[in-house]
Amino acid sequence: MRAEKLYNVLEGFDFRLLNDPEFKEDSVREEIIVPIIKGLGYSSQNPNKIVRSRKLLHPYQVRLPGMKTTTL
Repeated sequence: MRAEKLYNVLEGFDFRLLNDPEFKEDSVREEIIVPIIKGLGYSSQNPNKIVRSRKLLHPYQVRLPGMKTTTL
């Protein structure tokens, strides 16, 4: 049985960059996370659509009769 070489989406990435204090969250997202997500077949279109910036509801918000929504 012959082993196939696996596709590495991070091939060529210089992991020494992770020690750079300027390599922050946005850099990690663009240089590491996005290539992995795209490599898995996700995109902003169907069938494997990624939903971004979805509005989240606070788990402890309540609406009392006659009052505005309140966060507890």
